[in-house]
Amino acid sequence: MLLPAHFANTEVYKCIDASGKTSYSNLPCPEGASKKQIERSGNDTNVSYESYDEEIEYQQQVEEVVSAPVQNSQSILHISDGEQVQLQNYIEYGKYTAFMFYAPWCPSCRKARPQVQASANSHANLVLREINIVDWKSPVKNQYNIKAIPYFKLYDTRGALVSEGTSSSSDTYKYLLNPDLLK
Repeated sequence: MLLPAHFANTEVYKCIDASGKTSYSNLPCPEGASKKQIERSGNDTNVSYESYDEEIEYQQQVEEVVSAPVQNSQSILHISDGEQVQLQNYIEYGKYTAFMFYAPWCPSCRKARPQVQASANSHANLVLREINIVDWKSPVKNQYNIKAIPYFKLYDTRGALVSEGTSSSSDTYKYLLNPDLLK
C-alpha cells in the first residue's frame, strides 16, 4: 500500500466505511468508520505502515543490519558522515571504485546497502566507499548536488567516472550488483 505524496511528514488516518471503501485523510475518521492511524515521518513516500508499532519494529530490524560492522572487509570503507569529501582521494586504482551516498533513515538505502556491500565483498575487482549524507542539508550532499538516495558513482580501474545515478534511474546499480558486467 502506498500513500499519496502529500501525506508525507504528517499523521494519516486510514478509514474504511461501512461499504468497505478505503480513504486516507489527515483528519480523524468519521463516526462509524473503522480506522487505523498511520504515522509517517521522513521524506520517503514509497513506504507505508499499517501502524506506528509496525514501522518502529521494521526500523529496529533494519537498523541492526545497517549498523552492523562489516566483518574484516578490505573492500568497504565508510568515509564520511555528512562532511565534505574529495572522492578522488578514495579511489583504488586497479579496481572499480563505487561511492554510495546513503542515509540510515532512507528505506531504499537500507535495502540497497547490504546488497552492494555483499557484492563488494564477493568481487575482487570492486571496492565500495560509503558516504552517509546524514540529512538533506549536509555539506557533502550539497557538494555533490545529491537529489535522491541511494546515489552511486562508479569509477573504472584508471579512476575515470564511468556511471552514476540512483538505484532506479541508471545502470550503475546493476553494475554494482553484478560487477562481472564491467569486464
